[in-house]
Amino acid sequence: MRSGTAKWIAFFRRNTWWAFLVPALASAWTRGLWAPDEPRYAQVAREMFERGDFLVMHLCGDLYPDKPPLLFWLAGLFGSLSDWSVPCMRLVSIAAVATTAYFTSDLARRWWGAAEARWAPVVFLSFVMVLEIGGRLQIDPLLTAACTGAIWFLDSARGRSTLRPLALVGGLLGLAALAKGPVAFVDVGLVALAWRLVVDRARPHRPLGHTLLVVALAGLPVLVWALAAAAREPTLFGELFYGQHLDRVLEPGERHPGPPWKNLLRMPLLLMPWTPAVLAGLAQLRRRPGPTRDSARDEGLLRAALWLGVLFLFFSIIPPKRDLYLLPAYPAAALLAARWLGSLSRARRGAWSARIGAATLAVFALATAALPWLEIDGVSGAVVGWAVLPGSLAFAAGAGCVLRRLRSGEPWHPALAGAWALGITLTVGALYPHVDPHKSSRALAQLVAELPQEPERLPCVGVRPEGYRFYGGLPAVPALELRTALDREGRDFLALVTAPAYEALPEEVRGRTRTVMRRTVGSRDVLVLGVALDGLAAAP
Repeated sequence: MRSGTAKWIAFFRRNTWWAFLVPALASAWTRGLWAPDEPRYAQVAREMFERGDFLVMHLCGDLYPDKPPLLFWLAGLFGSLSDWSVPCMRLVSIAAVATTAYFTSDLARRWWGAAEARWAPVVFLSFVMVLEIGGRLQIDPLLTAACTGAIWFLDSARGRSTLRPLALVGGLLGLAALAKGPVAFVDVGLVALAWRLVVDRARPHRPLGHTLLVVALAGLPVLVWALAAAAREPTLFGELFYGQHLDRVLEPGERHPGPPWKNLLRMPLLLMPWTPAVLAGLAQLRRRPGPTRDSARDEGLLRAALWLGVLFLFFSIIPPKRDLYLLPAYPAAALLAARWLGSLSRARRGAWSARIGAATLAVFALATAALPWLEIDGVSGAVVGWAVLPGSLAFAAGAGCVLRRLRSGEPWHPALAGAWALGITLTVGALYPHVDPHKSSRALAQLVAELPQEPERLPCVGVRPEGYRFYGGLPAVPALELRTALDREGRDFLALVTAPAYEALPEEVRGRTRTVMRRTVGSRDVLVLGVALDGLAAAP
């Protein structure tokens, strides 16, 4: 027993990057479902399991053709086993970012060595983007894990004639496509093509049969599901085979359009606090191989740069723009930063990399201490007050501990990992409970569920209905007008309407309703309308 415990302790001492998952867990457990994506995904998963239909998905009773089913299968499974606990459903994303961190670490070990392998997962898990997404119910962490695994096996297949690594490439790519559709083929295919044309052009081509095997395994899962879903519900055919991928790219309309330079402005912010290290890693491409730098190490650096570059270029060219789309490129950014940090560790015994880590903690200590004077998601930091002070002190103490251990010659990586995990966890624990009532529909949904009215349908005008269904079990549905609901429901009439939408209602409808309660949810001022009884006029 003691021997087994000692092995686990030794494992976690060697792999301190696991501590960087704690902030994602704290994020998952301290907030409700936040729009725009989380309430929708949670409700689709719930309706899937409550209906017992795992092929054709629904959202608030309507067909939902927007995404493939893998996330909803997994999140629904965790939700059904936990009485629809939101944190448990988010474990899918947390497991996905942990898996991505493992693959990233192993690629760094394979390409360079132990120092880079130690840095790569730490950098990946502490990117601002990953900190935000890792604790949310989103598709992209699952997509990124599968794509990174496919790239890991693609790299393993170099110089090997066996089919097993290629079969695993195809299998993981198939899971990625089952998570988000054909974009998975872009996320892996562009990287494979760039490596083949730039790095591996001198290597012999594989037989055509090997390529066909990968293509078949990659396309088969999502194709089988799409055909089965379309056979069950023929109206889905056009959406599944055109509308939800090619149509989105060719004619984005209102679907996240943006200029080509948007990613260039946004991504450096989301790579913080490691943006300088990523740029320094890219700058190392200019150095020619020398006596102390063999070609294999430079080849790994080139592979990481191509991985980041081709995905950044593609998602900058296409009209739709969302920060999430570039998440599969973040492992490459972590590898570039780790390469530079690892080279510092070898050349200068880790002094500069330790100082960078300490400086990062110090910056976050100052930023956290400033939160009471800022506004976060429309909520004044004064509401949080000095509850964020423990997190700030943890960052500051960690910075001092890293420098002290550096001077004494002791390993400083555990101090950096522990301080980061503790500081973020304490900050999230203090901040999110205050922000959550303004971001999540949970509180209002529960209040509406306690009202005496029992409508057959609860129309929502200007309000997303899925969060109210998930949290309150309310029969919320999207609606454009309220006359029919007023005539049908009578005294049981209820509706959720934004303040601007209420002002746009016909005078007749406003005269027949009254405001039961009013709350701010996210950026929306939401009115709960009931029927005006006994001469009650509509509230202003």
